[in-house]
Amino acid sequence: MLFDSLPWSFTMQDRCRLRLLLVLGGALTAFSVVALAAPFLETSSRLPDQVRSLARVESISLQIDLSPELEKRKITNRRLLPRWRRRLEDAGYEVRDGADAALLVLSVSAVTDPNIPDVVAFTPYLALEQKARVGGDDLRVPTYVDILVGMVHLEREDLEESVTGALNDMFNRFVQVQDQARRDARARSKRQ
Repeated sequence: MLFDSLPWSFTMQDRCRLRLLLVLGGALTAFSVVALAAPFLETSSRLPDQVRSLARVESISLQIDLSPELEKRKITNRRLLPRWRRRLEDAGYEVRDGADAALLVLSVSAVTDPNIPDVVAFTPYLALEQKARVGGDDLRVPTYVDILVGMVHLEREDLEESVTGALNDMFNRFVQVQDQARRDARARSKRQ
């Protein structure tokens, strides 16, 4: 064996160090080759179906549902709807009513506890519903869903600002995921 033919002046400890050095050097070389070749290798990664379903969404119908607790605090559908229509248009979507458009549902429920009247817990929900054929039936199913939970201490924080901020974060994630789906669809069509 290679290590047995080493000069007698090498101690057993020196031989172990040399073996370790050779093994580490070989591993480093192997990992380097894989890392450098990775950009050239075909990846078989596939986005989840719920993400892939967003690739061709261009027109959206908007529905906003707010709990009575929010409306009691002057956070109304009438105030939010124009903002969100504009937000969708700014993101490049055609906003229209109709059954053939995907439906973006923004829903926020809020509750208070009579024992803690200055605290409001809220749950914003964002879902995109699209037409799908399942088992021969035409259905409208949620293909993307995002849910958060928040709590606001009214003496220190603004409820509308917190709710709007949460919805903005959710919408930004939706746009990012859809952008990822569109890039993936373009890459797949180029490979075919």
